[in-house]
Amino acid sequence: MKKLIRIVFTFLILAGLGILLITTRPSEHDFAQWYAEKNESGLGSFFDDAFIALVEARTETSDYLVFSIFELDGEERYVGILGNIFGRNSAEQAKQTLDRLIDQARSTISGQ
Repeated sequence: MKKLIRIVFTFLILAGLGILLITTRPSEHDFAQWYAEKNESGLGSFFDDAFIALVEARTETSDYLVFSIFELDGEERYVGILGNIFGRNSAEQAKQTLDRLIDQARSTISGQ
């Protein structure tokens, strides 16, 4: 009887942990908000919202059952698990991303 109780208790703990991991996996929008917070422009909410939309458009997400992998511009990779996002993030990377976007916008405008 003790062994059965131990097995049921272990199963309940593992099931609870699994449910916790599944329900707290960050979404692509969560990642975009996190990335924008880490690289705030200080230009106001309109520009921050536009930056979030841009990050969402540039992010490729691989969702797994208990975690997600976010790949930004095919270069930077981040892992999201338990409502947290892990990976390298620096002001230099944000500057490079913004520089590429500005260059693309300039080439689009000059091409018209």
